[in-house]
Amino acid sequence: MENKATYRAVAWSFFRVGAGAFGGGWASLPVFAAELAGRRGWFAEEELAEMFALAQSVPGVILVNFAVLAGGRLKGKPGAVLAGTMAAMPAFLLILGVAALYGRVPEGSVWLRRVLLGLQAGVVALIAAAGVNLGRRNVPPGWKKALAWGAAVAVLAGAMLWVKVPLWAWLVGGAVAGAAWEWGRGRGRGRGKA
Repeated sequence: MENKATYRAVAWSFFRVGAGAFGGGWASLPVFAAELAGRRGWFAEEELAEMFALAQSVPGVILVNFAVLAGGRLKGKPGAVLAGTMAAMPAFLLILGVAALYGRVPEGSVWLRRVLLGLQAGVVALIAAAGVNLGRRNVPPGWKKALAWGAAVAVLAGAMLWVKVPLWAWLVGGAVAGAAWEWGRGRGRGRGKA
């Protein structure tokens, strides 16, 4: 796509994304897609999915990692710094505001608990929507799609039942399963060749 991004537009877009990305990580993906692919047209949705996957693969806050990567693709190193800073700015300002009000809210406040529960429900909906949208666009049709949806349901069911499996175990298990899958596919292809 043709890059018509100005520094001002990059700053404002990533500030908007940062302000609307409650819940971090997966919850921020629909906000990025709406702003950067839909409203601005700077990236195709496939590019966003690729950058999002890369942003998850490095340590740090996914929202900021993604902003740095996207800003870098738009405007080079200065764009990366600008996008990362502006994406983090709304959270920074919110934390400053919360810190200023912290001592004024009574402990065990009912209204605060209700607000936080409402935010949690909204974040769950955003994460589910992001997963469904990514799945529709990026999972191949047929039995592979059924396998992917089955795995997603299994992971969600495990999370909902509070299965106490550490994150590293999920990652190692996924890596082993993926390697075994690819190894099996390679062996199956080699059988028909002489």
